Amino acid sequence: VKADDGNGGTDSFEKTVTVSAPVTQISGIGALQGTGADLKDSQVLLFNVYPSTGFPYKKYTLTGSGTKVVFNLTGFEAGDYYILLWKDVDKNGSASMGDLVGWYGDGDYHSPNYFKIQVGEGQTFCCDQLKTYVAN
Repeated sequence: VKADDGNGGTDSFEKTVTVSAPVTQISGIGALQGTGADLKDSQVLLFNVYPSTGFPYKKYTLTGSGTKVVFNLTGFEAGDYYILLWKDVDKNGSASMGDLVGWYGDGDYHSPNYFKIQVGEGQTFCCDQLKTYVAN
């Protein structure tokens, strides 16, 4: 680029722009509701079937901490998915009272309604906040 000030002064510079291939991804925020617990080491579970009928397709461990954590999931193919956030507070390997649970959808802990996420190749789906609760 060359710039001319109109009075004989000029300046030029060169910049390099690197273009990356688009990434297929899902992003969002896990947000605890009504508790001061910590979401550190929570997992976001990616399902390609309705969560109550199958096993997770992929698991991602969150690196943030506090009552809100940001996540960005990559490394999966375009398609239809559901997501569930879970922290195994008592570390017993299964969902139990006192664990932290959130999902993309509505409903409550006893009757969640999971919303389907449709992600195209190279697209980002933002699911905003996953409201996360203490299981009771």
